[in-house]
Amino acid sequence: MSSFALNPADYLSDKPSPARPIEVLVIGAGGIGSLYATLLERGGNSADAGLVRISLVARSNHDAISRRGGIEVSSKKYGELFLKHARLFRTVQEAVVGQLKYDFVVCTTKALNEPGKPSTAELLKPALESSPGACIVAIQNGLGIEEPLHEQFPHHPLIGCTAYTGVWQEGEARVCHAALDRMEVGVFPEVSLEMCPNSASKESYAVEFPEPVLSGPAALRRASANTDSNYVKSQLAALTLFVSLLRRGGCQVLTLGSIVAGRWKKLVWNGSFNPVCAILDMDTEKICADAAASRLVERCMREVCAVARADGITFDDDTLVAKNFKDTQDYMGAYKPSMQLDRLAKRKMELSVILGEPIRRAKEYGVAVGSLESCRDILTVLEEQTGV
Repeated sequence: MSSFALNPADYLSDKPSPARPIEVLVIGAGGIGSLYATLLERGGNSADAGLVRISLVARSNHDAISRRGGIEVSSKKYGELFLKHARLFRTVQEAVVGQLKYDFVVCTTKALNEPGKPSTAELLKPALESSPGACIVAIQNGLGIEEPLHEQFPHHPLIGCTAYTGVWQEGEARVCHAALDRMEVGVFPEVSLEMCPNSASKESYAVEFPEPVLSGPAALRRASANTDSNYVKSQLAALTLFVSLLRRGGCQVLTLGSIVAGRWKKLVWNGSFNPVCAILDMDTEKICADAAASRLVERCMREVCAVARADGITFDDDTLVAKNFKDTQDYMGAYKPSMQLDRLAKRKMELSVILGEPIRRAKEYGVAVGSLESCRDILTVLEEQTGV
């Protein structure tokens, strides 16, 4: 079994003196990939420390980024940033030519799960084959993200991430970012919260959202996790280093004992605002100002909470619903979520992981989710009409 090769202490001391920079491959140069590649570089290279080297796989916008000499990030939180030192590639295969090896392989592409198209695991495979000890980082929406990755690459540390941020592309080499930027991360298979460095229990945010009690299927998943001491040590070393780099870059990061619970919590927002904004073609500000639209969003939120409860993860539904509406109004402004942008651009939407997977689990557990099913069916018809 290959283990994570880096010792966090070599990079996180007051006067770091590592033998080499941390090699990070970011796959996907859309809004999320561009923002977090920039923050990782910023976190590792503050005060000219030179601790991080970013490589970026940009598919559709490779040429535009190359012509511009990098990616501009215009942020209400960070100001004007520019990612200019990244090595740029068109494909993952190209990124490993010359036996390039990576410590982190960060996937930020949409999890579309399209029949006949490469899965996320197949997309990452060349990079992981060339880098046996690399940690996989999945910054993606939806449910069921980590399980197939761990099944395909069981010896690689795996970090799942949910990003609470408003970021969108404005041109092929420029992204815009709203004020909100919070990342929740956790290793998979899961370990107890007490083992996680910088755990959420030490953060003021945890007062509002404490670690949920796991029961039923969720508790069984935790009990069956890989407890090999070397593997767990690799998981936590990678988590410590990744979290520290993001925090040094300015991002608010919370480590969770259960990334699956974190995905359910994010889905309460993503499985409601995202499809409703796309169907009604209304941004989040207009949704919150419209009583009928807000009621539809709330019904979707509560259905997601009900399925999560059947999956063994129980939230305080009223608190979570109210917090989602408040954060959206306070931080997001007139934000168009990814499904709405994809529909307007006539691109495939992430229906499978954001709506399809929770609906599948609802049927398995016998939970009624009529609003979620209606949203899925309407968006499926709208997608079919565009011919994508």
